[in-house]
Amino acid sequence: MELGKLLFRIADFKGRYVKEAEKDIILAVKEMDKLVKSGSFTHSYPFCCRSDTPLIDRAVSSWFVAVEKLKDHLPENSRRTYWVSDFVKEKCFHSWLENASDWAFVGSVEELEKLSGTEVKDLHRHKIDHITIPSKKHGVLRRVDDVFDCWFESGSAPHAYLHYPFENVQLFENNFPGHFVARGLDQTLGWFYTLMILSNSFFAEDGKKMRKILNNYPPPMEVINDYGADALRLYIVNFIVLQAETLRFKKEGVYGVVKDVFLPWYNAYRFLVQNKK
Repeated sequence: MELGKLLFRIADFKGRYVKEAEKDIILAVKEMDKLVKSGSFTHSYPFCCRSDTPLIDRAVSSWFVAVEKLKDHLPENSRRTYWVSDFVKEKCFHSWLENASDWAFVGSVEELEKLSGTEVKDLHRHKIDHITIPSKKHGVLRRVDDVFDCWFESGSAPHAYLHYPFENVQLFENNFPGHFVARGLDQTLGWFYTLMILSNSFFAEDGKKMRKILNNYPPPMEVINDYGADALRLYIVNFIVLQAETLRFKKEGVYGVVKDVFLPWYNAYRFLVQNKK
């Protein structure tokens, strides 16, 4: 499948965009009397955050981190951490670890070979830096320096920022693992997961997610300028977000903190100061 289009292996639909061919494929399977069930239901679906187009799953050859070899150690080490809330730790993260599979952390070697016309036997930089890909639109494409799965880099952060184990060995060993990490619930199976994997492998308003591309949240500085940083802090601290539950952020909620907490407190303070002896 190239650019979402079906290849020659599916001759009847070759060259068609997979989403456009779905109904015809279902009809063809039905005519072959091999259709088990067909229907529609509403569900979430991943879209590219840059092009806002639907992502398509495709099985390809890749390189993997052998996570399944670590599965016996992952839940055990995770239980040594303290989570807020316990539900996320026990029902979400541990369930994920117990069923963890090998992690594909680089792109397709097969696709690189096909696009460049060059056989790839070694992915080390000095073996692939010379490879180029012809492009009608952009001329000759060359490898962007130091591209890697960003989650691999994120998971390496506790070690990489001190250049461990090449430097600062004692400093790292005195401070690893970290004492506290504060992130959103969506990082449970993202950053928290890669931190756990790499630590073990190396060293034993609309209800949607707030996103820049959707522009579905007020600018933080606008909220701070209107109501103050303390009101914003108290709004966040006092809500279910700190129990790892979803919070639908509303600017009006920050105003509610000012109205119901800060103004009464300030008025009481002024009354006390003005009437003290």
